[in-house]
Amino acid sequence: MPIIDADTHVIECEQTWSYMDKADEHLRPKIITSTEPVTHKRESPMAGHSFWLVDGRMYMKGGQKADRYPEGTRDLADPEARIAHMDELGVDTQILIPSFFLGSIIEHADAELAAAKSYNRWMADVCHSRSDRLRWLVVPSLKNIDATCAMMEEGRKNGAVGLLMRGYEGNSTIDRPELEAIYTKAADLDLAIALHIGNGSPSFDEVRNTSGKKGNIVAFIMPMMVAFNALMMSDIPKKYPALRFGFLEGGSMWLPFVLNKADRFADTYGLKRTTEKALADARFYVTCEAHEDLPEILKWAGNESLVIGSDYGHADTSTELEAHSLIMGRSDLPAGAAKRMADDNARALYGL
Repeated sequence: MPIIDADTHVIECEQTWSYMDKADEHLRPKIITSTEPVTHKRESPMAGHSFWLVDGRMYMKGGQKADRYPEGTRDLADPEARIAHMDELGVDTQILIPSFFLGSIIEHADAELAAAKSYNRWMADVCHSRSDRLRWLVVPSLKNIDATCAMMEEGRKNGAVGLLMRGYEGNSTIDRPELEAIYTKAADLDLAIALHIGNGSPSFDEVRNTSGKKGNIVAFIMPMMVAFNALMMSDIPKKYPALRFGFLEGGSMWLPFVLNKADRFADTYGLKRTTEKALADARFYVTCEAHEDLPEILKWAGNESLVIGSDYGHADTSTELEAHSLIMGRSDLPAGAAKRMADDNARALYGL
């Protein structure tokens, strides 16, 4: 049975930015490394780390250290090594998602576009001849809508299966009217809208979490949940009946909460309630995790809407390289449910 990993990552490297137009070289991200000794990360958050300097802001250089990945697999320095590792894991196709762009907030339109163009060209170069195994998401520049539509067209020709978005893009949710040109283009090109955990809002980014050196994972997931609700309550799924939406790396245990709240809202204000096939009707797909109460989640999500992502490339609470085999091995799922999560539903989400 084919296995599709709906959420895997690449770690950006110097090669990522080598595809910039010559006129944009001054905008190229630079690596800044702190030589400050590691003491306490709350007192010294930069200590011992490397960062990308982009458009006047610094971002942690992606990907926690992990010895579970063969050399050259995470940054695609050796794509064949990555494919060999996929074979070991029993995965036929990976959907490649960036790391840097999950939390980047680039102020100026020219810098945002230069970074997105270079990343997309890098992915096209690496993946186009390996499209039976490696597929990818186009990174947009939402300050440059026309240019983003052009990048989507080019990406589709070179193995892209979706467009990356975050729950907040700028200081608003993603159901705002000016993004409809993006949705129109995605529908025309049969590209999924892939909403990954992360954040693109300067205001949300300014909210300070003081929960310790490991941060607040709920805060990172929340924008995706907000986007789910915003889209579900909007006319966008109806207006674009071929458009598909993925909600990635937040797990699925939040679904009962959000769907229940939506129904209560609808009851209170006399709106149409969601149905037992709310996700399928809207073509919403959600990544689940191997440890979750999936029989309960299936009651809310239905059989057509859960997919599996391993978070390959990262090393955090979402990472489970054996996620597919763990879920396939569960005895508490309805007949055929695991196969749908591992193959059929992911194939439908990404139009494979």
